[in-house]
Amino acid sequence: MIKRILSIILAVLAAGYLVFSLVSLTGRSSDSTCKGLDVRIHDSLDYNLLKPESVISLLQRSGLDPTGRDMSQADLDSMEHVLLKHPLVLSAECFRTSSGTVKVRIESCTPVVRVLASNGADYMVDSRGRILEHSGCVMQLPVATGHITREYAVTHLLEAVRAINRSRFWAAQVEQINVTSRGEMELVPRVGNHIISLGTGEDVDEKLDRVLSFYENGLERIGWNKYSRVSAAFAGQIVCRKRK
Repeated sequence: MIKRILSIILAVLAAGYLVFSLVSLTGRSSDSTCKGLDVRIHDSLDYNLLKPESVISLLQRSGLDPTGRDMSQADLDSMEHVLLKHPLVLSAECFRTSSGTVKVRIESCTPVVRVLASNGADYMVDSRGRILEHSGCVMQLPVATGHITREYAVTHLLEAVRAINRSRFWAAQVEQINVTSRGEMELVPRVGNHIISLGTGEDVDEKLDRVLSFYENGLERIGWNKYSRVSAAFAGQIVCRKRK
């Protein structure tokens, strides 16, 4: 009988503790007010095109800033969804913290070329092939000029830039890409007073390898300013024009 009474007492105490714990947790949750947003943006090239205040403003306009609300009302999924629609956002993650803030972690896009087209257009193309309106930021990007449509920029031009960036040498050497009215690409190098012609934007990797081999086995012996034009437009060949 005594054992039975002790069992009942223990069961009642356990139930009481459980109810107390649930009430405590509920009370603590209702008093947990979001103190603000902690926004940090990772930019692999430190261009700082996207700023924390712009992110906060976007969430405020969307009615998703949890500041001053109960932490349970922070709609993290919707916040991430809105942020991912921004053209400068590559990835976004939002999560609550025990200190009462909502952290927002963003990876921003990476511009790879600036386009100054002959029709007056001025914009950038990022590594994903998305067009970004030029923000006035000073960036060390190769510049593409000439007859460039937006479709050309995110296809042929982007592929050429990717090929250039795959080579440490060419990434440092190419200063400007010009597209002629016939759709042929010309590179303006930082070193050497000549133009490199790639013809159409096909097989750029192979063409650049050919020019680099010519640099190493030809120009270094005869001088970088002997030719005004070095063309890799034709398969398996390097055609040069002597400077007058």
